[in-house]
Amino acid sequence: MAGEIGLLDVGEWQAWVDMETGRQLDGLEGKWQTVSDLLARRTYPGDLSPHGNTWVVDQALDAIDAFDPTLIVLQFANQSFRAMFGGLSDAELATAFAELKLQVDRFVREASGYEPLIIGLGGYTALEGYVDLMHLEGMAAVSGVSGHTCGLYHPTPGDVELVSNVPQLRRLTPREDFRNEFGGCDAFYRRFPDYLVEMDKDWAIKCSLVMARPPARLGRSDGNVPVSTDLGRANTLEDIRPLVEDSVAKGRRVAIILGEGWSVDDFPYAFDVCQSRMGWFEYDLKSKLEVIFSGKPVVESEYPPVIRMYKEEDEYPFTVAFNEPSQDLLGRSSEGLSVAVGNRSILPHAFFGADITIECYARYVYNYGSMAILQGQGLELSF
Repeated sequence: MAGEIGLLDVGEWQAWVDMETGRQLDGLEGKWQTVSDLLARRTYPGDLSPHGNTWVVDQALDAIDAFDPTLIVLQFANQSFRAMFGGLSDAELATAFAELKLQVDRFVREASGYEPLIIGLGGYTALEGYVDLMHLEGMAAVSGVSGHTCGLYHPTPGDVELVSNVPQLRRLTPREDFRNEFGGCDAFYRRFPDYLVEMDKDWAIKCSLVMARPPARLGRSDGNVPVSTDLGRANTLEDIRPLVEDSVAKGRRVAIILGEGWSVDDFPYAFDVCQSRMGWFEYDLKSKLEVIFSGKPVVESEYPPVIRMYKEEDEYPFTVAFNEPSQDLLGRSSEGLSVAVGNRSILPHAFFGADITIECYARYVYNYGSMAILQGQGLELSF
């Protein structure tokens, strides 16, 4: 068969795996030795380490030397984990952002020949408190990257009334109302909850399916984000993919740099404001990435803002809920080889579509090592 393959590196050993089934593959040790050497060279320092963004830049520079990609993507998430789960004070968070800028500047300086497109993915807010939805008769599920938004599945009329009367409620939207307003594909609504619930952005939802660690801050679903580039103007996130594709087709080498936590209020570069929403619906982190790399509104993707996992969906175990990897993504459509490096698990290989992805292998701030994913159509991935 042919498909996506992955390489796990936990420090003491490495293993090649079939990304679709999770089964170990034998006989690939020599074929992709360059990838093996890249992972073995540096141990991922962990989500709460202050050196996580340094690891991203070091791996990205080595990947450029090894593969000479026409498009490279860097996602910096270390400051998010440290802000949300690491107990950083405001002053310490400011220091973390200063370090992020130093690492971005280092990459831009040392990766000569690449034209940067730097995107801030939205800010944080301090946690005000919790909205307790533990006692509903139906099920509530919180998005893995946005603690103030949840989905209600099979709620009773009493559940709907209870949620409707929560003082912190910002919006309660039935699935059909959302579809009637924004349209979209069937796959998006197959996973969409019966009701989408949005609380005030500084209130986290406590329910049966929730983030595994209590956060100190929450990521915001900012409706406008900053974009800095000389490639051209992107008025919306949907504009970024064709802008990059056109630039690469004209022979320019592009580096997309994604900084979590940067908002229009604290972005350290000259920027244009880029719309990150559909009407009142502001994109969360996952939705921003979907839109950037698909070039389409989020309702044309497979994944709504809140995702629950289903027992029958047991393919792509290393990708968790994202078990229908799209073939139509920027990393696959741009000319030449594409590489992505990030220190947020899963999302880089699930949504960027790069031929070669290098990311940390961590779950809920528990560090297991690093992982490389090969999914390009031109890489001869038969096995």
